Amino acid sequence: MPYVRAAALVAALVATLGDAAAKSNYCLTADPPPTYVTAGYQGDMGYRLHQAGDQRILIAEGGIRAGESGRLASAIAAYAPVSEIWFNSPGGDANEGPLMGRVVRKQNLAVRIPNNFSCASACTYAFLGGVVRSIDPGGSYGIHMFTGYGNNPQQYVSLMTAFVGVAAKRQELLKAGNKLGAVDNWTMGQIKGFLRDIEQRSAVRASAQAKFLVEMSASLEFMTDVFGTEADGMCFLNAAGLRRYNVTNVM
Repeated sequence: MPYVRAAALVAALVATLGDAAAKSNYCLTADPPPTYVTAGYQGDMGYRLHQAGDQRILIAEGGIRAGESGRLASAIAAYAPVSEIWFNSPGGDANEGPLMGRVVRKQNLAVRIPNNFSCASACTYAFLGGVVRSIDPGGSYGIHMFTGYGNNPQQYVSLMTAFVGVAAKRQELLKAGNKLGAVDNWTMGQIKGFLRDIEQRSAVRASAQAKFLVEMSASLEFMTDVFGTEADGMCFLNAAGLRRYNVTNVM
């Protein structure tokens, strides 16, 4: 079953991550470098060409939305020939990050995060698609834990509604004279079903991310700081972490 295979892979992955103290070794303890905050960075991702000598550089800037991998592929084709992509993005749709990375890898492109540019969350997976990956001093690369339910408020409302429904049904069963033990067993079964769904979502996503890291020649230890940083927080990797996890592959 897919869930069993995903859970087994995640369990094996977690077992290889090593001491959780590694997080303090590779996450910046000071404030991250200043973010290159522009109207483009704060809005939806857009693309523009930057000419540097004989280099044609595609700048990808802004938030990542559903379908972004297709828009990235179209931009690369529209501005061809492109030799390098500069990313400046706060992230966005978690599913699109690896898809964008595969688009970059298929085109055999280099990627860069220049000084005062920031690539965080889903953007970091797009960045890993580069065959040559470099981050200039002052550029920031931020990772954190994904969420099994994503950032769609309606998904959380639906989950809350389901829990409320179980609570109401439990009271109904008790009022009907059913034994407390039997009712509690029924309640436990319902709650376990909800939690199993969350676990499955997380396991499948974690296994997909691990597979992507292997494809992009990044270290699986990368997931140490991913799992060790809450979804609402951010671990901006320092230079040692970027080298350790093979995020950057040039000196």
